[in-house]
Parts: sequence; C-alpha cells; structure tokens
Amino acid sequence: MPSTSYEFSPLITPVWIIGFTGHRPKDAPGRTSAELEHVAPLIRAERKALHAKARAQAGRADFLCGAAAGADLIAAREATTLGMAVHIMLPMPENEFANDFAKPEFQADWLLAQQFIQDAMDGVNGATFRVMSGTLLRADRGTDRETGHL
Repeated sequence: MPSTSYEFSPLITPVWIIGFTGHRPKDAPGRTSAELEHVAPLIRAERKALHAKARAQAGRADFLCGAAAGADLIAAREATTLGMAVHIMLPMPENEFANDFAKPEFQADWLLAQQFIQDAMDGVNGATFRVMSGTLLRADRGTDRETGHL
C-alpha cells in the first residue's frame, strides 16, 4: 500500500481502528500482565508505527479491545501513551466481567481495567464504552437498545 502524506486537512478525518484481543485470564500459566509484560515493547512498536501511518495520511488511529487481563491491558496502556482513544467493548456486563479478576494475581489488572472502562465511559480522547451480552448492547451513558446477535 503506497504511503501518502497530505499537506492539507481533509474534510473528513480518516480513522483507523486498531482492534486487539488477547485471552480472558484462565488457570493456565503465562496469562497475567506480569507474565506478558515482555511483549510490551513489541506492542508499543506496532502501535507507534500504525499511529504514525495514520497521522501521515491526515488521520488518526483509535484502539479497541475487550479490557481482558494481560495482553489487552498492556496494549491499551501502550495506546494511551500515544494519545489514542481507547474504546472498550466488554464481552459481558461489568459485574460479571469482574469475576475474571477475582484471583489475587489479577487485582492490579482489575484496577487498570476499571480505569480504562471509566475513561471510555467519560469519553477520554473520544473513547467509547460498550457491553455485549446476548442480544443487548448497552451504549455509553446508559442508553439501551436491541441490536440482534453481535
């Protein structure tokens, strides 16, 4: 794909959505943020390259993840260092999602996930928050609507 730099602002800002998913924490070893921290420099480099490419094309790059412990949260953290909007889409209601963080080794991850959720609900850097649960999608600010299976 050719690289194009624009010397003017387009009428509509192109937005690149960078989706990321790791795994919800399980009992298998290697799933905590501490165990996955070694991948942070790789994630940082990729985010930085995609962010630069979007900016070179007069656009911006936003980040989307499910806020799972481990790689999701590491990638979200790296996206915020670049000033990207971090959109959060939970796979279930927040109170059920919290159960994934019940073990002591996931408590720090849960605090970070809650911060990302709150920032998304508050629209920090243009972020948004969604919850998928069966056929119900709860949009930010508490608006409910039926959407069919997502």
